[in-house]
Amino acid sequence: MYLIVTNDKRIPKEMQNFDKEVWTRDEFVQKAANSEEGLSIGDDDVLCLNIGVLDETLYEALRAYELDSDIQVEYYKFDNQDIELSYMKSPVNVYKYEDDKKKAKEEPAPVEEIEEQVIVDEEPKVVEIPKPEPEVVAPVVEQKEVQLNKKSGVEDFANLASLIENVDDVSTTDNADADAKILAFYSAKGGSSKSTTALMTVYHYAKTHPTARVACLDLDVYDPQVSIIASMPHKSIAAYYKTYLAGETEFENLKKCAAAKPSFAQNVDFYLPPSLPIEEINDNRDFWICLLKHLSEHYDFIVIDTMPEFYDNIVATTILNAVDKVIIPSNTSINSVKSVYKQLQIFAGDARVASFKPDKDLLNKCFVSIAKMNPKSTMVNATIKEWFTKYVPVCAEFGIIEDEIEQMHWYQNWDIIFDRPEVVKQLEQIEDFSFQD
Repeated sequence: MYLIVTNDKRIPKEMQNFDKEVWTRDEFVQKAANSEEGLSIGDDDVLCLNIGVLDETLYEALRAYELDSDIQVEYYKFDNQDIELSYMKSPVNVYKYEDDKKKAKEEPAPVEEIEEQVIVDEEPKVVEIPKPEPEVVAPVVEQKEVQLNKKSGVEDFANLASLIENVDDVSTTDNADADAKILAFYSAKGGSSKSTTALMTVYHYAKTHPTARVACLDLDVYDPQVSIIASMPHKSIAAYYKTYLAGETEFENLKKCAAAKPSFAQNVDFYLPPSLPIEEINDNRDFWICLLKHLSEHYDFIVIDTMPEFYDNIVATTILNAVDKVIIPSNTSINSVKSVYKQLQIFAGDARVASFKPDKDLLNKCFVSIAKMNPKSTMVNATIKEWFTKYVPVCAEFGIIEDEIEQMHWYQNWDIIFDRPEVVKQLEQIEDFSFQD
């Protein structure tokens, strides 16, 4: 739910179709000061304030409250609000405002209405427009041209060590010598069981290494799957991004944003993307470098679930160039196999993607996991495996596990993997590959 604090009658159209409560500044302050009722703000709520209601005292109070809690606070204004607050350290979203009276001049009313219409100056009214359906983007395997990543500059970084060396003004910790292993699961094509395989790996390793510190990072800022598949309340890194922008980069602030699922595995911390996309987070390479540095210093094993597209995405290219190993899940369909082949070409530097060059040796980090085998043809399965091994090792073959996957997804029965020795064997192989030098 959006909890909107404004003295303006206008509400951003981006918020209009969501559940919301609207308070004036006085109502908000009164609620906050009421010791009996107080503010009822849940983990999934977003507190949105029009900066027109702020003064420095209120802002600093909100800032302190935000840092001491897990609430999401967003600040906004309309593009026709000429307001600049020198004391603000938080980002401000700017929403487009269209004047209804101006629109009325551009779109004359029917003649029969004009004859009897009395024009009165009124406060502008917001026209509610249904939120458009998200644009469907074709899978990258279908694209004929590959866009060069001209703005990321990721090619300057070959591995985690060089990433860390190039981070300025990032706090170090007492555990700076930690030798974390970082494993990324990547697939440009949906339906490969990428997120499920990543979570199975996290679950198995955490259960079989109860003293290990394990982190699971979901990088899909547009369609995050980890919290859905693992059935977790969405507690995200959005708050840490705000503190990062304010110069407060310490790991302790990041740790506050870690989500946990004790029934999954008690020694796993989940770092999830914002539930509402923060567009600028995708272009902030230094933020992701800082985040990855903190994780590498405080955890023993890090599993990263990447987004399915990377051609012009700073997040994915930065991470993929920094990790120790990359697992590419595939099934035995022709589309999936072709997609994996194209990915391997890109990682080898054979395709026109500036972030991946032959001298980066990314291909030597890669392994293929066949998540879904063909239930009707062992010959097809064998042929596909043989074809993959011409380019990269196949580290796991999960066979036919659709029933087990549904048990994990629908009933959160992750222990079911231990009922299948052949599945356990494949997860052990993934872990062995992950820790190979």
